[in-house]
Amino acid sequence: MDKPISKNASKMGIFSTICLVAGNMIGSGVLMLPAALSLYGRYSFIGWFITCLGAISLGFIFTKLSSWVPESGGPLVFAKKVFGDFIGFQVAWCYWLFSCISNVVLVVTGIAYLSLRFDSFSKTDHMFIGMAIIWGFTAINMISIKCFEKVQILITILKIIPIILFVVCGAFYFDLSVISSLDSVETPWNSISKTVALTLWGFVGIESATIPAAEVRHPSRVIPIAITVGVLITAAIYIIGSATIMSTLDQQVLASSKAPFVDATLKIFGEPYATLMLIFGAITIVGTLNGWVMIQGYLPKSAAEYHIFPKIFQKVNKSGIPVASLIIGGIVMSVTFLWNYTKSTLEQFNFIVELSCFMVVIPYIYSISSALILALTDNRDTFKSKLHLTLFILAIIISFGYVIYAICGIPKDIIVDTMIFVLLSTLGYLFIIKK
Repeated sequence: MDKPISKNASKMGIFSTICLVAGNMIGSGVLMLPAALSLYGRYSFIGWFITCLGAISLGFIFTKLSSWVPESGGPLVFAKKVFGDFIGFQVAWCYWLFSCISNVVLVVTGIAYLSLRFDSFSKTDHMFIGMAIIWGFTAINMISIKCFEKVQILITILKIIPIILFVVCGAFYFDLSVISSLDSVETPWNSISKTVALTLWGFVGIESATIPAAEVRHPSRVIPIAITVGVLITAAIYIIGSATIMSTLDQQVLASSKAPFVDATLKIFGEPYATLMLIFGAITIVGTLNGWVMIQGYLPKSAAEYHIFPKIFQKVNKSGIPVASLIIGGIVMSVTFLWNYTKSTLEQFNFIVELSCFMVVIPYIYSISSALILALTDNRDTFKSKLHLTLFILAIIISFGYVIYAICGIPKDIIVDTMIFVLLSTLGYLFIIKK
């Protein structure tokens, strides 16, 4: 199989690749999850621990897979190499729909942040602002990789610095007794399961650097570093940030909060700083679209180059940018946004997060399974010792158990809705690809 060759002379370096991984994980989750998790009290921290363990294991697996199969496409090429065209198509289908649909969360929560200071926004205003955000970042990605890279680095820096400052300053107000007293209305099992399902959202994107591998300079060296550093940065920000907010705001206040970081900042530092946090929060949420729009453009392009997606997704401009994929993805995002924008922010956030998380665990399961098969067959000699191989298999077991446990926390109606999309992939393969 020939590896797709990038038409861009300029490729992403190690810093911009780390920003792609960390930037795609640090988004609406870091700002909205504390409110969603407040319903489960202290059990949410058990869920965070399980998710971090699962994320580290998944990161270990994706670093290995990226070195064994150094081709663009990430989960789709891993699955295709081991299981063949149909499973590769199914993974690409699920991941592409997941990225398009989940991007709507970023638009919805970004508008919600802006609405906190612009109460005069009507539903029509929300609609037009959402459309502007979607197509604005689509346009940025259509220019060049260099343009994407500069915007991604700037946005990631603007995301991380305010959160770090909040956590450092908020540490003086940290009260462990408040957190330890929080209780959930659910049973411990249900609380932890639902927390794991929600916190999975915080680490979706761990595989981001593997998808545009052909656009990364020295991918076999850079991608593993980017994944490892990205996971560590994200885990620290999510857990410490959530703990600080949960110890600052009353549980009932937090549960109904539309902007937990802003409300916590207002309580600790006052109005001027809360306004600044509001601005940076909007940047954090909306800016995450830059990386995810790129992913939803390059993944179907790779699938089309491997002849498992329609040829239209292969169309590129003079800079080698997959313009057809980006435009089609923008249309899917727009339709999803318009269909769901009448609901409340938290309702939209929870619904789309749960829908997206179930859709993304399918590519994860196939990637984990591919890793096990490749480790025991073609790549067994890449392990320095039996201990190294044993640790890798342990990471596979932990990762597989984690994604299955995450599924247990997803509502059954969401699973049914998502399975419709999965089953449609069979029709897509038969009537679109194989006709």
